[in-house]
Amino acid sequence: MVDTASVEHKEVLDLWRSYVASRPQDFTNKPQWSRAEQGQWKIFDLGGGFVYPGDKEVAETRATVCQIAPARPGDSTEYVVRTIFTRPDNFQTERRTYLHRVYAMRENGRWVLSNPLSRTTANWIRTTFERITYVHPPEHTIDAGVANYQVFSGVPKLGEFYAHELTHMVLGWVLPSLGAPQVLDEALALWIGGGREMTWPELKRELATELRRDPTRTLDRILEDRPATAIYRLSAAAALRGLAHQRGGMPTLKIALNPQVLTRRTADCTPRSPAASFLDAAATEASR
Repeated sequence: MVDTASVEHKEVLDLWRSYVASRPQDFTNKPQWSRAEQGQWKIFDLGGGFVYPGDKEVAETRATVCQIAPARPGDSTEYVVRTIFTRPDNFQTERRTYLHRVYAMRENGRWVLSNPLSRTTANWIRTTFERITYVHPPEHTIDAGVANYQVFSGVPKLGEFYAHELTHMVLGWVLPSLGAPQVLDEALALWIGGGREMTWPELKRELATELRRDPTRTLDRILEDRPATAIYRLSAAAALRGLAHQRGGMPTLKIALNPQVLTRRTADCTPRSPAASFLDAAATEASR
């Protein structure tokens, strides 16, 4: 149970509930969030892309507010809100769990929500080597011998350079404006950067091997959202985006990332399979 004995606690809880009910997965401006941060970042709820990436995920997600507390002892002008979000995970039997932290602060005389990023990195320092500037905690040291070309992924097991996560970092800000849901964000990262400790060519060969092994697993069936095909579904979606790019370059790929546009066009593409119709629809829409 969250303590709402004080007026401030109750106001902050009401603010957070209002925001979560306002379709945060739309990533549009919200009156509950700091206007300054919405002007600074296109996707202002920096952790929200993981917690509520789309309508389907939101419908399956359960939220539990586990803490509302002053950000600093004895200070009632700023509060930290910690919420546990859980939902089923098609890739494993456990539920996927996220601990999402936001802050509530005063802006122009009213409570608004805010990100933890500026607070957790307030004391970080900048170290520049040639064209690369590292922003890091003071206690972290950088090897000057390799600092001018080293890229860190946060996954030491996979080495310093991990194109999959870099794809998310670079394109995560762009894809929502194209109408791409979270599943296609992941598929695009697979196509460009690989995943599951494999390169994209290796993932593509794995998918091809599975399609040959079981002829009933057509590409169309694998694209269905079912636990039995979950491990191959993203690879199949990535393969279709790769084929769309091969067929019509960037214009066709951009269309292929927007399911709402393709739903209208695919209905006219008969009697071919849904996967083939998808490519027809993307190419036709891109040429309009």
